[in-house]
Amino acid sequence: MDDLYKEKPKRQKTHKKNTNVKDTENFIPYQSADKHTEDGLAINSFERQAMKAEFSVIDRETNEVRHKPGLQKWDRIKKKMVSVQDPRAGKIRTESGAWIPASFKTGRYSTWKEKTKIEEQVAKEAGSDDDSFKPLSHEKRYPVSRHARHNAKVEEKKRAGTGMGKELRTPEQIVKSRMRLEFIKRRNAENTERKAENRKRSMRKNQRPRMLAKAKGKKK
Repeated sequence: MDDLYKEKPKRQKTHKKNTNVKDTENFIPYQSADKHTEDGLAINSFERQAMKAEFSVIDRETNEVRHKPGLQKWDRIKKKMVSVQDPRAGKIRTESGAWIPASFKTGRYSTWKEKTKIEEQVAKEAGSDDDSFKPLSHEKRYPVSRHARHNAKVEEKKRAGTGMGKELRTPEQIVKSRMRLEFIKRRNAENTERKAENRKRSMRKNQRPRMLAKAKGKKK
């Protein structure tokens, strides 16, 4: 009976080995030990925080909310909150998604569309029921060769009413156009005379062997 009431010996607790051991010799912390004290005692800490801080000002009434909310930022020189300018103001977005100054816009595509009337032509091709209507070919729509570009320019001048014809011209422009017409007429006349002389010469050359053949036949 006495053996039943004897105290059993207590088991000793086995301590697990801690795997997360910091090597004090080779450990380099990512920040210094006194970083928080340095940040607290840093000079102009409020100005740095105020420069990064910004808030939006909007009207509480929904009827008055028409414009975009304006942003304000702390200006360290003026020592007050100033409004932040929109970085996209005065800029345009290209097809690639980049924002460039609006002064870089050339407007070449819009002028090309106005000159060629390509949208009107496409609309006619899509909604025309007339069998006699012929759509523009690829060469006429996108001229590549020199002759095709020349023909496209001539058609553009016809559509625009020959450009300078509808506008008032200066005396210098009138004199220049008249001189150009006279030069073209004179050059055409010279070309016709030269062609006539060349024809006469070629006819004479062709007639010589015939004349010689006839003369030889008579002698025989």
